Formats: sequence, structure tokens, C-alpha cells
Amino acid sequence: MAKTSTSSRASAKGSSTRARKPAPAPKRYVGEPEKPPVAVRAWLGLAHVVGGLFRAFGPETLEKEQRRDGLPFLIVLLAVAGAVVEWFLIGTAASVNISAFSVGALVGRVAFILPVLLILLAGWLFRHPASVNDNGRIGIGFALLVLSIAGFCHVLGGRPNPKDGCPRSAPPAGCSGG
Repeated sequence: MAKTSTSSRASAKGSSTRARKPAPAPKRYVGEPEKPPVAVRAWLGLAHVVGGLFRAFGPETLEKEQRRDGLPFLIVLLAVAGAVVEWFLIGTAASVNISAFSVGALVGRVAFILPVLLILLAGWLFRHPASVNDNGRIGIGFALLVLSIAGFCHVLGGRPNPKDGCPRSAPPAGCSGG
């Protein structure tokens, strides 16, 4: 026990005679918010540009703090991808498979008009971001609308025909893909 007390006194003497290192400089100022990563800032920058384009066609203006552009921008990107697959690459084996095993499997032929519907939904979300409760109801209503239209199209069009199964490379005549 005596050894520990003398060693602690010796270390206390040695530390007082040595020069202490200065504290490291702070990496940011006090009260300065921490910046998000570059990928997040790039995503939000693109989202704000696209949101600004949508908001330019309306009379109302939103304050910068009220804008919620991330999710509507994702919806716009999904609409663009859907338009490329369903409209511009129509009939190719790759687009048939992509459609058959993604949105086309869920909504069938309605996948052809889904990009337009997604752009309309994104436009609503860009222009009305503050009403979160309303947007939840609108999103659920949109999904139910699309699924009910798809159901009517399937029933009235004689699709899907379960005994045909899903396509391997090209859709059979009665399948809902592509």
C-alpha cells in the first residue's frame, strides 16, 4: 500500500515539472450545426432544384424550412425509371423481365400509366409538404386508387391467368407482365 502512495506522489511531481500539451483546437465552432455527408447534400440539392421547378408553376410560396423534397424527388426518379422501362424500351426482353418482376407484377398494364400518376403525386408532395397528416392520407388513397384500377383492368382484361404462370423471357398471352 505504501508503494502505491509514493508512486502516485512521484507521478504527480513529474507531471507538474513537464510542460503540458495544449488542448486540440475544436473542429467546428460552438453552435455550428454539423454538416451532413456529401452524398446527402448532393441528394437534397438535386431534390431542392426539382422541387423548385414543381413549385415554380404555382402561386403559393414555401419558406425554406418548410420544404420536404427528399421523398418526392425519389418518386420522380422512380417515375423516370418506370417511363424508360415501360415507354422507351417497350418490347425488349430486358424491359419485359424488369416489368414482370417489379411493378408490372403488382399492377400489370397499369404500369404503363404509373409514371404519369407518380409525377402527379410527387407534384402534390412538392407543393404541399407541411400537411404531413394530409399527405399520409393522400399516399394511402393513391395506393388504393392504383391498386383498384389495376384490379379492374385485370378482371376486365381477362388477366392474370394463373395457370400460365409468370414469364421467363417473354410474357405469354394471358400474363400480366410487360
